[in-house]
Amino acid sequence: MNKQLRWFLLLCGYLLVLILAASAAQHWNYRQLTLKAQHQSDNLAAFIRYEIGRYADLPSK
Repeated sequence: MNKQLRWFLLLCGYLLVLILAASAAQHWNYRQLTLKAQHQSDNLAAFIRYEIGRYADLPSK
């Protein structure tokens, strides 16, 4: 095999591994952010339910 071709294929393989690693890291980061956003949304919903329940039994004016 030609020496230049071998270096070219090695470079392509290296770039492919870098792209795959970046894609996996991006997927993991996106998953973490969506889980965090879901948790914050659940907290907000619980807070709103708590506040509504807290004032539900007050006498009306």
